[in-house]
Amino acid sequence: MKSIFSINRASAFQVFYSLVPSHLAERCLLFCSWFVYFVLGSYIALSTSIIDTKETNDMYLSFDNSTTLYFGSVEKPTHPLTKFFYLPFSLLHDLFVKYGINEKYFSLIVLLFCSFFVAASVFFCFKYVQNIVKIDIWPALLISVFYSVFGGCIILSFTPETFTFSLFLLSLSVYVVSFILIVNQKPSIWYYIVFGTLIGGQTVTNAPKVAIPLLYEKSSFRQKIVKFIIVVFCISAMILMRYKFDLLSFFMLIWRGQVNIPVQIFLCGIHLFLIFSVAMYLFLR
Repeated sequence: MKSIFSINRASAFQVFYSLVPSHLAERCLLFCSWFVYFVLGSYIALSTSIIDTKETNDMYLSFDNSTTLYFGSVEKPTHPLTKFFYLPFSLLHDLFVKYGINEKYFSLIVLLFCSFFVAASVFFCFKYVQNIVKIDIWPALLISVFYSVFGGCIILSFTPETFTFSLFLLSLSVYVVSFILIVNQKPSIWYYIVFGTLIGGQTVTNAPKVAIPLLYEKSSFRQKIVKFIIVVFCISAMILMRYKFDLLSFFMLIWRGQVNIPVQIFLCGIHLFLIFSVAMYLFLR
């Protein structure tokens, strides 16, 4: 078990340095996309009340900006840790209200982070296409720019919602684990714990995607099972955290029909089952 929890420091530093923009094209892509997204979001924030409004849900495209930003998705089971992720923004907003500062400045600060998360996802897309897929720099830039003007990226760049943070975390995790695998290393169990908690805590149904690298690892079947159980445990713990780990009350509420288990949680289990089934097939064939 000790080897499972061990960390290859050289590999960790190699991954960290690979995340830093290393040449002019990467820096231009990251900061230019960040600037364009922020300018667009600033215009929308200063000319509308999309971020400032606190009473309206489903304002546009079913996004609940106010619920997510000020109340942390009201501790929904599908977003168990969102309240903690957005706690710094809630505290900052309380300071703005306490000292009578114009809330438009708060909106601009929020937009600074939203635009960065989307710009970073574009940057990770470029790094993936160039370093993992091994495409030349100019086609890689073209693909990344094309990705950056997708409607989803543009909308999320000024939307303080769970989708924005999830996009950043998923892009980061895909590149990190791909880089680890391409240098003939295997992801540490801490990768599954950290990314499983962050990604699953933001949106539970995204947590199974963290387990996909198990299909490509060159490790023993026992280690794969342990890591798979870790991912399942993280998902289960975050769902039950909403109910303070009171299993009896949780199942009684379900039995009485007072709690509707979201379809997403059921699909999450299906995803995990499919991943486990494919892993078993690859191991036994």
